[in-house]
Amino acid sequence: MSRRAPGQLRVLLASFALFAVACAEPVIPAIDAPATVTPTPAPTPTAAPTVENQPTPTPPPFAGEPGITADELRVGVIYDVGVDPVTDQISLSALQAVQAWAESVNADGGLALRTVVVEPIETRPLLEDHAEAIDRACNSDLFALVGSSARFDGLGVEQLESCLLPDYPANANSIDRIESAVTTLSNPITGNLWQAGWAANYAENQPEAAVAAATLLLDLPVSIADGERMIEAASAQGMEFVARPQISIDTDFAAVVEELDQAGTELVIWRADSGRLLELLQAFDDADVARPQIDCAQGCYSDVWISAAEQLGNEVSIWLPHVPLEESFDSPELNRYLFWLGLVHGVDHEPTSTGIMAWSAGLLFEAAVDIATGVGTPDYDPNNLTRSGVLAATETITEWDANGVHGLSNPADGTPSACYLAMTLSGGAWERSYPLRSGVLDCEPENLVELTLTAGAGAAPDPTATPVEPPDDEG
Repeated sequence: MSRRAPGQLRVLLASFALFAVACAEPVIPAIDAPATVTPTPAPTPTAAPTVENQPTPTPPPFAGEPGITADELRVGVIYDVGVDPVTDQISLSALQAVQAWAESVNADGGLALRTVVVEPIETRPLLEDHAEAIDRACNSDLFALVGSSARFDGLGVEQLESCLLPDYPANANSIDRIESAVTTLSNPITGNLWQAGWAANYAENQPEAAVAAATLLLDLPVSIADGERMIEAASAQGMEFVARPQISIDTDFAAVVEELDQAGTELVIWRADSGRLLELLQAFDDADVARPQIDCAQGCYSDVWISAAEQLGNEVSIWLPHVPLEESFDSPELNRYLFWLGLVHGVDHEPTSTGIMAWSAGLLFEAAVDIATGVGTPDYDPNNLTRSGVLAATETITEWDANGVHGLSNPADGTPSACYLAMTLSGGAWERSYPLRSGVLDCEPENLVELTLTAGAGAAPDPTATPVEPPDDEG
C-alpha cells in the first residue's frame, strides 16, 4: 500500500536515511536513487499498479454505496472546537493531517482511481454534541471517517455502527469507541491492553515520585473512566496514587494545588485538556509550594502548547508512542507528513502527536482500500470498493507501523505497540529523557498491561473507586 513520494518530494527525501525499525538503532544506508518509504507488512503484495502498467476502466459510481462517485472518495474528520485556543488547535491538527494525507494520495493518483475529498465535521465538547457529529457523518454521503479526534467520542457509537461507517480515528478517549465494531485504531494505546511503559520508567528511575503520584480528572463520566483505567495500568507497573481530585470548568486551581501539596504529591499525571494544564502550572507558580513533576503524555506535544506555556512549561514531561518530530531525519514517513502538512497549510500548519496519529490513520485506511480492491494482485479492480469490503480488509491487517512511524501494532486485534519514549521540555524545546539514544524506543513486551478490574469500563464507573494496588507478582 505504500506510495512513492511525488516528484517535488523525491529530491527532498533523497537526503534522508531510511528508518529501519522504530525500536532499533537507525540504519543510514548510502542512497543514490530517490528514497522511498519502507512498506508496512501487509497480507497482500506491496507493488502498486499504475494506470500505465495495468489499464482499468473509469470506475462507475456505486448505487447505494455512500461516499463514492465515479471520480471521488469522500471521508470525514470529526474534531473539537470551542474548548480553548490551545486544545482547539491540537484537535484541528488532526484535520490538517488528514487533509495533507489526502493531498499526498491525490498527487499519486488517488485511491481506487478516485480523488479523496475530506469533509470537516466540528463538534463542541462543552455542549457534548458528539452524537450529533456522528449523525451528520452518517448522513453526509461519506465513505469513512479518518483521523478523528474528539473528547466525547463514545457518544453516538451505536449510530456509527448501525450506519456501517468505517472509522479510523487518530485516537480514542472512550472504551465504547475503541471497541466499536466499525472502529480501528492504528496504535490503540488505551484499550484493554494498555501501553504503560512510561509508568514502569517512573517506577524504576524516579521511585520516590512514582509512589506519590496523583491525577486530575474532569468531572465527566468518560474522563473518570479513562482515569480509573490509567490508574490500574500504572499501578500494575509499580506506581501508587495518593490523590485524584476532580476538576470542572470553574475549578479553583489554588485549592487543587493545596490538596496535592497536602497529599505529598511528587508526580502529576495529566490527562485532561492540555490547555487547562496551563491553569494548574500557573497556580503552582503563584503558590509558595514546590511544583511536582508533571507528565502530560501526548497532549502537550505541540508548538502551540509550548508557546502558550512559556516558562511555566519547563520541566514538564511527555511520553510518545511514535518517533518524535525532532528525529524526523531518521523517518522518511514523518518527513512526508511534515512536507505535505506545510505544503497544504503553509504557515498555519501545526504538527502534533495527534496529527501524527491522524496521518497514521490515513495510511491505515489507504492500506485497507488497497487490500479491498486487490492492489498488487491480478484481481485488482477499483470498482470492487465497498464499506463492507474495506472493513473486512482491515481485519487482515495484523502488523502495522505506519511505515516506521511507530512500533509494530496489531490493529485488527486491538493490540498496541509496546514501543515508547519520554521527553522533557527544556528551554522551549523537547529533549529526550528516556531512552537517551536518538532513534531508539523502549519496546519491552512488559510495557503492555492487560486491564482486569477496569476492563471494558465505559461511561459510568464507580466514582468512589480507590486506586488499584500493584500486583504482588510481576506486572
